[in-house]
Amino acid sequence: MKGVIDSFAPYFVEASPVGVHGGKNNWLFKMMIPRGFAFYKKIGTKSMKITALDITPLDDHHAMAKVHWDSHYLKKDGKQEQIEFDNLYFLQILAEKPRIFAYITGDEQKILKEHGLI
Repeated sequence: MKGVIDSFAPYFVEASPVGVHGGKNNWLFKMMIPRGFAFYKKIGTKSMKITALDITPLDDHHAMAKVHWDSHYLKKDGKQEQIEFDNLYFLQILAEKPRIFAYITGDEQKILKEHGLI
């Protein structure tokens, strides 16, 4: 969990087809991470692995990372499900420490519903 928290800037923004949201990397964020992990466990997530990473430098202190994820699930009916997707992460690099200040995702809830996971 500490690695996740340390990966984010003090303030960050998420954009998806659902909308744009921002948040602080504070006590509330730290409380929400275990809830997120519990949600994924509840829907049968077995693994989420990065299978490709494409980094585009934007300037001396910023970069964009396109991350390809390969996720595997065990559905309640015992069938296995695989979902691959891409997310874009925008990073600020200060003192040689990259931190996510924004990310763009697809409509996760829609995809999970289409695959019968929620």
